[in-house]
Amino acid sequence: MKKIILLLTLAAGLNVAANAQTEKGKWLVSGSTNVGFNSVSTKYKANDQSADGPKVNTFNVSPSVGYFVVNNLSIGLGLDYNNTSTKEVGDDRMSSSTFTVMPTATYFFTKNTSVKPYLGAGAGFAAYKEKYGSVSQSNNGFAWGVEGGLAYFISPKIAVDLGLGYGQVSVKESGVTINANTFGAKVGFSLFL
Repeated sequence: MKKIILLLTLAAGLNVAANAQTEKGKWLVSGSTNVGFNSVSTKYKANDQSADGPKVNTFNVSPSVGYFVVNNLSIGLGLDYNNTSTKEVGDDRMSSSTFTVMPTATYFFTKNTSVKPYLGAGAGFAAYKEKYGSVSQSNNGFAWGVEGGLAYFISPKIAVDLGLGYGQVSVKESGVTINANTFGAKVGFSLFL
C-alpha cells in the first residue's frame, strides 16, 4: 500500500511540475531539435561493370529560445542552418547552404500532463549561398515555417519533442524567384527553465 501511495504522489508531482514549465515568465530552450547529419554514396552497376555516383553530405542544426509571455504561449527566436555538399565523379563539387533567423510563436495545449501537444509558427530572414567549383553566389530572402507535435516530459525540466514541420525559403536570383520547400519529421530535446 505504501508503494502505491508513493507512486501516486510521484505521478502527481510530475504532473504539477510539467504544468509549471509552460507558465508565464518561464523560458524554453530547444538546443538540439532537428539536428541531423546524412551522408549518401551512390554506386551504379550494369553488365558486370560498376561506376561511382555522386556523394552527398547534409548537415542541419536548428536551435531556438523562447519566453512564455502568457501561460502556454512562448514567443522566441529560431535559427536554422542547413548545408548540402555534393561531390560528382571527376571531383566536381557543389555545395549550398541556407541560414534563417525567424521570430517564432509556440502554443502548448494541455495542462497538468507530462505529454503536451504543441503548434508553432515563424517567419523571417533567409540567406542562401551556392557554390559550384570556384564560382559562388549569395542571395537573401524570406523564410517561414509551421510545426506541430508532442513534447513528452522525461523530467520536470526536459522534454523529448516529436513532430512534423513544413517550411519554405524564398530568394530571388537574377530576376528569378527560387522557392525551396521542406517537409519532415523532427525529433529533439527541449529544456524548460
